[in-house]
Amino acid sequence: MMPRLLSLAFLFLSSAAVAEPFTVVELFTSKYCPSCPAVESYLKEKAATDTSLLIVMENVDYWDRPPTQIDPHGNPDFTQRQYDYSNLLADRPGKVFTPQPVINGLEVAEPPMFLNWTDALKKGQAQPPASITLSTTSTGGLIVSLPKGMKVDASHELYLLGMEQEEGHTLWRGKGVIAISGQGDTLAVAKNQLPKGTHILALLQLTGPGRVVAAGHIQRK
Repeated sequence: MMPRLLSLAFLFLSSAAVAEPFTVVELFTSKYCPSCPAVESYLKEKAATDTSLLIVMENVDYWDRPPTQIDPHGNPDFTQRQYDYSNLLADRPGKVFTPQPVINGLEVAEPPMFLNWTDALKKGQAQPPASITLSTTSTGGLIVSLPKGMKVDASHELYLLGMEQEEGHTLWRGKGVIAISGQGDTLAVAKNQLPKGTHILALLQLTGPGRVVAAGHIQRK
């Protein structure tokens, strides 16, 4: 169910964050993918040396083999998101793999990732996202203020991704993702409708989802 919008007249903003422009890397991965640990380690080093990279691991569930092989971070919503990306980014719909880094919703670092990362990153950064202003409310909700001239409409979708940064790690772990209904340049979501996670990543994307045109993140209350 899509979150319902709150009346802005009854919201009190308790904190706000305007992120500097950054590059969003969504790494589709799995605990049971044999190639994933090496790529996660590689990207961990990249994130440590380049603070403009926000790399979030989104664990898919198609590697699971119940009842004994179940990724504790696996999420069918991330699996669906990866398949949705394949409709625009793959040479055929439904073509997915792990590990698969998607850069700004625009470019995929194809295997062998270690050889293709630099070129893919450069192409993915060719159209950098603008900055979204995020504000928390006194009740733990979230206000999403899009950059001037941008709005949620028939051509643009807004996603909220819950995430946590693991101790001693430079990568983020995705905890859930939701699409926000409604239209306009300022939207509000109640606390109980937000995805799990200590932080929220907001992504305004071309419909698909496609290219990330604006992004921002904030620690939730």
